[in-house]
Amino acid sequence: LILGFGVCIPELFFSLRAVKHHYDDLSVGDILGTVLIDATFVLGLVALISPFSFSLGTILNLGLFMILAGALLTYFMQSERTLSKKEGLYLLFFYIFFLLVQLFFNFQSITL
Repeated sequence: LILGFGVCIPELFFSLRAVKHHYDDLSVGDILGTVLIDATFVLGLVALISPFSFSLGTILNLGLFMILAGALLTYFMQSERTLSKKEGLYLLFFYIFFLLVQLFFNFQSITL
């Protein structure tokens, strides 16, 4: 959780500055580009340097939330090609739901 926030802070500040200066496409491109780079290039490079393992449950859970978040964002972006404050709140609530699910599953795996 802390690592995730630490990695996202630069994107948050860049996006805020881009939107403030009316470069909305830069903001969206930065966020989606970061996700793509992390999911492909970074993981691929790490695996080339030092192969690693992960649980299937973790990948299915995270993958499902990534797909749902992408679908939700795509749906919101198609409505007038703008992201409203209300839709921003929905995305924040979706993230809180994601955190709660992650905590529940991680707590379950610890107690088993």
